[in-house]
Amino acid sequence: MLHLLYLAIAYICIMKMKIILATLILGFLFFGNSCKDDENLEPLPYKGDYTVSLVFNALMNGDVLDFDKTDYPTAGGDTIGFTKMKLLMSNIYFKDEKGAWNNQEDAYGYVDLVKDRRVVEIKNVPIGTITGVEFELGLDSAINFGNPNVWDADHPLNTLVNGMYWDWAGGYQFNSIEGNYIDNDTSKVFSYHVATAKYARKFTFNITEFVHDRDESINFNLNAEEYFKDPNTINIKTDGDLSHSSLPADPLMDKIIANTYNIFEFTSVDE
Repeated sequence: MLHLLYLAIAYICIMKMKIILATLILGFLFFGNSCKDDENLEPLPYKGDYTVSLVFNALMNGDVLDFDKTDYPTAGGDTIGFTKMKLLMSNIYFKDEKGAWNNQEDAYGYVDLVKDRRVVEIKNVPIGTITGVEFELGLDSAINFGNPNVWDADHPLNTLVNGMYWDWAGGYQFNSIEGNYIDNDTSKVFSYHVATAKYARKFTFNITEFVHDRDESINFNLNAEEYFKDPNTINIKTDGDLSHSSLPADPLMDKIIANTYNIFEFTSVDE
C-alpha cells in the first residue's frame, strides 16, 4: 500500500514538472516571436521637425551688392545706391517628388538685406523629397487688413520687427526699395513701396532635388538690377522716383512689378 502511495506521489511530481517545462517552453516561444515581430515592424510615419531655410543674397550687376556704394549703373542710364531693400512673404510651400505642394502653417518671412537679415526659417517641414519651392511677396486680405497687434514679438508680421506696416493705409508693404540717384550732379532719393493686393506676386521654382531629413538651406540671389530692366527699362529721372502703390492707376509701379518677376534666381541647396 505504501509502495502505491510513493508511485502516486512520484507521478504527480513528474506531471507538475512537465507542466512547468511546457509553460516555460511556451513562454520562450511567445517572447521570441514577440521580439522578432517587433524587429520587423515598420516605423510609424514621422512628420519631421526639421527646418528648411530660404537664404537670400543681394547682387547688383553680377557682384555682391555693397549697400555703402552709391555709383551702380542701371540699364536706364541712372547712377544709384540702395539704402533699403525689404521683402515680406507668405504662402511658402515645398513640392514633393509627385508634384504635390505641402501647406505649411504660419509660413511667413521677413527679409531686410541692408541689415543682413537674409534667412527665412520654415520649421516642422515634413521629411521627404523636395523638388520645388514657392513663395509670395504679399499677404491675403484677411491678414493684410487684420489686426497687426496680434503677432508675437519675434513674428515676421510684427510691425515692430518689419517696419512695413502703413497705419494710414491699413496694410503692409510687400517689397520696399529705396536709395539715391544722381540728377544733374545732385543726389536725390528714390522710393518704391510695393503694396495692395493687385501687386502681390507669386514666385515658383523647380530646384535641385534633395531628401529633406535634416536642417537644410535653399539659396537664392536677388538680382537688384532687374528692378530697372526687362521687360521695362526704367529711368528714374524720367519715369519717376516715387511710387507707393496707392493710386488707382500707377504706370511706374506697373513697370516695376513686371520687372520684379525676374529678380530672384535659385542657386543651390545646402544639406
